[in-house]
Amino acid sequence: MKLTLAKDEIFTLTLVHSNYLDIIRTDALDVHPPLYYLILKGIFGILLFYKHTLLSEIIVGRLFSILCACISFIYIRKVSKLIGIKVAWIYQLILMLLLPNVLGLFNYNFHQPMDLQPIINIRMYSLAAMFLVMGFYYLIIFSYHKHIGQLIISLLFFELSAYSHYFTAMMAGLFLFCYFIRALYRKEYFDTIKYLFSGIMFLVLYIPWILYGIRKQMIHASQGFWISRHFLLQNFLEIAFFAIIFIIPFCWMLKDDKIKAKEILIILFMVNFLTVLLSSLMSLYSTPMLLLRYMYPSLLIYEVLCFSYCVYAYSFKSSKIIYRSLMIILFVFLPILSLKSLYFEVFNRIPVTQDLYNQFSKIKNNRNDTVNINNHNLTFFTENVMYAVSVNKKVQSKYKVFKRLPYSYNYVWKRVYVYMKSYL
Repeated sequence: MKLTLAKDEIFTLTLVHSNYLDIIRTDALDVHPPLYYLILKGIFGILLFYKHTLLSEIIVGRLFSILCACISFIYIRKVSKLIGIKVAWIYQLILMLLLPNVLGLFNYNFHQPMDLQPIINIRMYSLAAMFLVMGFYYLIIFSYHKHIGQLIISLLFFELSAYSHYFTAMMAGLFLFCYFIRALYRKEYFDTIKYLFSGIMFLVLYIPWILYGIRKQMIHASQGFWISRHFLLQNFLEIAFFAIIFIIPFCWMLKDDKIKAKEILIILFMVNFLTVLLSSLMSLYSTPMLLLRYMYPSLLIYEVLCFSYCVYAYSFKSSKIIYRSLMIILFVFLPILSLKSLYFEVFNRIPVTQDLYNQFSKIKNNRNDTVNINNHNLTFFTENVMYAVSVNKKVQSKYKVFKRLPYSYNYVWKRVYVYMKSYL
């Protein structure tokens, strides 16, 4: 429940103060679809009708991401049961939390790790993962039972994931495409038609955002995007690291007679591989766009299944040297990365959160309708202004802050700060 906000979280918590149509219009100038912002605004309206302050928004926003992560875990566990991985739920949950790109680190930096964990971040990554995992699960169920209702449910969740994040739109389309190829290869022509029709419907339902949002986003991104070539390479190496480190248990699963429905694993791997390949090609051809956190939805399923299999396989692989070596890497090296992130959060974020809470209290207890805010730190200045506005205070400042805001060259950021600027 830390009060420190990443710049993207500031974007979220300011954008949701617009009306629903303005959220869509403004978000079309950003790089993500608008569904998350629309849902979060609705949740704030329902839960915070009595007391709506920045503090309550942060708490509800983080709890919503945690709830989505819990539902994702439930459905990943359902998938693992379908393929025959038998691990107690508490152990499987701990394994998921040990993954550095779940509760730990994004874009790892040994001196100052970035705290953009999807399961507590006030962003769309946890929601997108939830929709994608649920869509994948019901697609698997349809392949078993052939009930058309299950395919419709899968298509619905895939469409929701596509309107949450454009990378999950790519992943969802690839899941449908891979199952279409699978049915065609197995000469299941009736199912082939169903998958083909589902893919067409998936694209048709996404046309409104393609015509309105993606067109504007591509024009905006072509004018300059914040991901550098160096940052692109760093993220590619991090994604490759997570893919490679779990490739051994993945191969073991494919060879294990106890594991059922191995085509599920192959399709999952192909979706991850093709997503990275296509986004890398687009990044090299035009604008860099590949980030580790963008891969979170499909990479999460791959990692948790492989990690869970390592625990499941202990009874019949514990004597092998390669298994012991892999367990050292997975259960010593990976947790160290996550613990370093936890250390950073405790000794850096908690004192800052306490300081911010004290500043918020002073603003709230100020008897005047207008408060002076003159923080030199732009992020803290912004958070204090956001809190002051949320408790109906007007703001005065001796600094011309809006001339030196982070990302001030970005039209989206100028729009985001409009509602605060009116109070200065």
